Amino acid sequence: MLKRGAVVLRAHRSVILRVVAGSALVLAMTGCAQSAPYSPPAPAVGNCYDLENAIEIDTISNSNPVVACDAAHTSQTYFTTKVTGTYAGWTDRPIAEILSQMQYRLCTIDDLRAFVGTVDRDSLTNISIQAYFPTTADWKAGSRTVACNVTVNGGADGLPQAIYTSLSDIMGSPASAVLRTCYVQKAAADGMWVTSGATTTCDQPHSSQDINAWLPALGSNLTAPDVAEQCQPYVEQFLGAPLAGSGYQSTGILVKQDNGTVSLHCAIGGDSGQGNTTTVMVGHR
Repeated sequence: MLKRGAVVLRAHRSVILRVVAGSALVLAMTGCAQSAPYSPPAPAVGNCYDLENAIEIDTISNSNPVVACDAAHTSQTYFTTKVTGTYAGWTDRPIAEILSQMQYRLCTIDDLRAFVGTVDRDSLTNISIQAYFPTTADWKAGSRTVACNVTVNGGADGLPQAIYTSLSDIMGSPASAVLRTCYVQKAAADGMWVTSGATTTCDQPHSSQDINAWLPALGSNLTAPDVAEQCQPYVEQFLGAPLAGSGYQSTGILVKQDNGTVSLHCAIGGDSGQGNTTTVMVGHR
């Protein structure tokens, strides 16, 4: 899901003691308060973390401190659950390969859609999901809690983007642009868009916005009016109102699948004579 980048060690995570030759370092232990060892925060839905490199993102456990979600961060916990079944009874934590196999069962896209606040006609893209398990010490102490985290793709060197807001219920606001699928099409006749195009996120210039309605297409020769007709009911669901008089139109692109079939990805767009836009629509909620 994520390209592994170069590991950058954070200096503030370690303390280096240097002893000059010929000198002695004497610690007066009596009467000195000793710092408690660092303990990772308990996983909680909504927690944000600033994970800056691939080794932190792809590790089995997350021991980073929680940061404010309105400050720069790259990861957020959208769901928590527990390991159950045979492995839950193990005293020692299972190896990484076993835990990684659990991720897709424990951390689902449905739970993520609920956290970010999608409705049926909302597309969701440009994200990756990670599962973080208890540390070996916490597992031995009895913890079986798993944190399901989400990162937004598109940062430098294949790492996540830094974001400055919580993703909780974000799909109800224009800030959801970076999580939505949009298309870049060329203009067709009568203010329509052609039935082919490239995919982008909706914070970039685009001609239309995906509405999470992917239909089987009978061939790849559908015209722009054919596409508009087939997609109109789904566009009206997205709008929560009739399309006529809305200032928008139904459109979409034809996509050839790996098995050779063609699907129609419905979208909503403006008049092609007006060119591309960076406006994002949140739809009827």
